[in-house]
Amino acid sequence: MPKFADRVDDEFVHLVYQTSPLHDIGKVGRIVCPICWRFGPRRNK
Repeated sequence: MPKFADRVDDEFVHLVYQTSPLHDIGKVGRIVCPICWRFGPRRNK
């Protein structure tokens, strides 16, 4: 039996289908995120 068979049901698949376009919202909505464009290691200030 697959590892997540007990968690993936029709409702879960439908939810993923509905929300998956949101993962690119930064590209679609042109949301500015300067931290995403930084090069080099990240540091806590």
